[in-house]
Amino acid sequence: MEKFYKIISVIFHPIVVPTIGVLLYFILIPSSYPSNLKLILLSLIFVMTYLVPLLILILFKKLKLIESFNAHTIKERKLPVAMMIVLFYLLGNTIANIGAMRDISLLFYATSGALMLLYVFFVFKIKTSIHLLSLGISTAFF
Repeated sequence: MEKFYKIISVIFHPIVVPTIGVLLYFILIPSSYPSNLKLILLSLIFVMTYLVPLLILILFKKLKLIESFNAHTIKERKLPVAMMIVLFYLLGNTIANIGAMRDISLLFYATSGALMLLYVFFVFKIKTSIHLLSLGISTAFF
């Protein structure tokens, strides 16, 4: 059973949820977006919410700013979460400037806002689940 939970944790990792959420949005919500625009947007989201954070985490590990990729302590989570706040806000701004994609930009603004709230919890030494935050934001979006 422990293996099952690990697999679910990897599949729904917070770094993958934005890409899955937008992909599901394109599949489930009828729209008149051209296929090439969907592919470009999905690629942008994947790069900005998966590849860039992954590369930055590798850099943080090399610079010894974090001890492990799991970021077990609040201290280790602060810098990656601050980075994600900025990335999600910038991604929201970028998508908002694409005419018909304003509704998808709300997903990234909301995630940035939720991560800011999470950062406030860090000040009070409250460690919260980023997995649940990402799934909650995606659920609320739909």
